[in-house]
Amino acid sequence: LVQKTLLGSILLWEKQSFSIENLKQKVCSPNGTTLAAINHFESKKINDSIKEGIEKAYLRAKELSS
Repeated sequence: LVQKTLLGSILLWEKQSFSIENLKQKVCSPNGTTLAAINHFESKKINDSIKEGIEKAYLRAKELSS
């Protein structure tokens, strides 16, 4: 269920070129389970951690390629 939900959201995002905020409004029910999870992730600054991880991987890939 989680995989299908995530895949469906990603495909909708790519196909319709929604902003993340717009996509969130389209797929989240007010006070629903997905919104509860997203609010928790945002409160823990998980987005920042993911961005930092991607940046670290990118920098390491550059190191390895030289």
